[in-house]
Amino acid sequence: MRLIESKIINPFTLEFRDKVKEAEYHDSFYHDYIRNTRFVVGVVAGLDFLSNFSRFRYFHFEFLFSASFEIFALSIFFILISYFKVFKKIVIPTVFISNLALAYLTVIEVVHKNGSPLEVLQVIICYTIFPRSYFKYSVIANTFTLIIYSYLTQSTYWDNPNNASEVFLFLNITVYLELAAYLKERFNRNDYLTNKRIAEQEEKSNRLLLNILPVKIAEELKQKGEVSPVLYESVSIVFSDFRGFTRIAEKMGPEELVKELDGYFFQFDEIVKRYNLEKLKTIGDSYMCVGGIPIQNSTHAIDACLASLEILEFMKQMKEIKTSIGLPFWELRLGIHSGSVVGGVIGKTKFAYDIWGDTVNLASRMESSGDVSRVNISEQTYELIKDFFECEFRGEIDAKNKGKVKMYFVNGIKSELSVDGKGRVPNDKFNLIYGNL
Repeated sequence: MRLIESKIINPFTLEFRDKVKEAEYHDSFYHDYIRNTRFVVGVVAGLDFLSNFSRFRYFHFEFLFSASFEIFALSIFFILISYFKVFKKIVIPTVFISNLALAYLTVIEVVHKNGSPLEVLQVIICYTIFPRSYFKYSVIANTFTLIIYSYLTQSTYWDNPNNASEVFLFLNITVYLELAAYLKERFNRNDYLTNKRIAEQEEKSNRLLLNILPVKIAEELKQKGEVSPVLYESVSIVFSDFRGFTRIAEKMGPEELVKELDGYFFQFDEIVKRYNLEKLKTIGDSYMCVGGIPIQNSTHAIDACLASLEILEFMKQMKEIKTSIGLPFWELRLGIHSGSVVGGVIGKTKFAYDIWGDTVNLASRMESSGDVSRVNISEQTYELIKDFFECEFRGEIDAKNKGKVKMYFVNGIKSELSVDGKGRVPNDKFNLIYGNL
């Protein structure tokens, strides 16, 4: 795996040059880092205490002032305060200062209390072996440890030449350990960047997939590699179509036409999402969405009518704006039909989620048989929403290839179920009944 370039990371301190990225890196490993730090500090405290246990088996007052007890007490204190939230902000300087204090107390214990030099080596090893420590701080702490130890033992060099050899041995061990720590942290940071890039690419892929498929269907496709067809017993399909679109398109340039259509469909998408409907597709100037899939519910017909009324309200506002500035405006027909469909994914490369069944054809007829700026629904949909909306019976209307079909216009929410009785916005009573469905 290729290491991080020097323009991204400082090769000496191993910190990211981008301060924001450095802060994100710190946050990403904080919990693992602090857990490992607690472990190491606890091990150091325990080993230090056990190494002096024989000298303090029989308790006496001097024990409380010994370096071993102070190391043990400070370690326990450090572990306890690490559980406070504020500790996250001061963890690095706290660990660094604690390292220096621990090193100093250990050296004092070894030199003046006849402790074992291995305790110094123990501290050096612990500063460098646990993962994701900040390399530069361990270098400073270990250098400080060796300097203090060599300084305090220099007066005994002639009496005990082993002291000098111990310092050089510790120095060699420290160099190897720091080299390992350096490479460890560098690889940790490299893995962090790699994983972050992978996560970003995966997020982009997921967003693209969710723009094509419903969430539940996308998850099934990722897990199984295919999507099983599902029969939905009751859904509500909404079709919309702009009146005279071909005539309008002839008078507009391609870019202007696409931009205008995209602006309308963007608003439709927002409304549809708000009412828990699933957008299926657009075909030219036609827009199709459905309620009750892929997660089935009992409110799909009501949701479809609420969304359709809001879409028409949006179109009304656009008409007023366009008229006021002397521009041509677009008008919309909307049709809704409820029934059963089969849903599934077709295609292997440019796959798409779609639904099939006669319900789809009837929903399309509701749109084509409707009037501009009206919501035209079938009798099946009417039976599902009649307790919530004021509807106008149109009679039996000829529908292409379907013969006579009973149709209704949805004029608005019932006055007693709408805010201020205006039939536009559901009130608390509406929401209460809706919530119990």
